[in-house]
Amino acid sequence: MFNFLLSNIKNVGYMVVAFFTVYILKRNNDLSVDNNNLTQDNLQKDKILDIQAKVLDVSENTKSVNLDDNIKRMQDGQL
Repeated sequence: MFNFLLSNIKNVGYMVVAFFTVYILKRNNDLSVDNNNLTQDNLQKDKILDIQAKVLDVSENTKSVNLDDNIKRMQDGQL
């Protein structure tokens, strides 16, 4: 067995390098897919945050209206 390895060390080295290369390429592909998924998730979360910020902005900027103000606006023809 040892003599076989010594005589074919070049071929064994090629096989090790080939397996390592395949592993690295597969790992790179998996990480690229994960990166794309995370990027899409971040974009969706950013959109949700923008919508929530707009809703908060509108809710903070609205003035409370009581019944007397509504009646006055109705009389003035604004409502």
